[in-house]
Amino acid sequence: MEKKNPQTIIFNTRFGIHTFFLKFPIDIMIIDKNYKLVAYKKNLKPNRIFFWNIRFNLVIELPSGSIKKSKTEIGDIILLQEESRNT
Repeated sequence: MEKKNPQTIIFNTRFGIHTFFLKFPIDIMIIDKNYKLVAYKKNLKPNRIFFWNIRFNLVIELPSGSIKKSKTEIGDIILLQEESRNT
């Protein structure tokens, strides 16, 4: 993720991520298989680690401030829309 053009990244991983090589904070959302938000971390600064329950593995990385701006809360259903690209 670059600060001048921040993007949302969705991926699968188990129980934790790090921000060791980032230069700015990000927001993290953890969602279950039904796309319900089960955990989040606002403004995760560089050189930090964030862990969550091992049962959940779908992670959404967002530009810092996205969770606050959207007023997203635990229990909300997250709708994902595939981006169409002309390549």
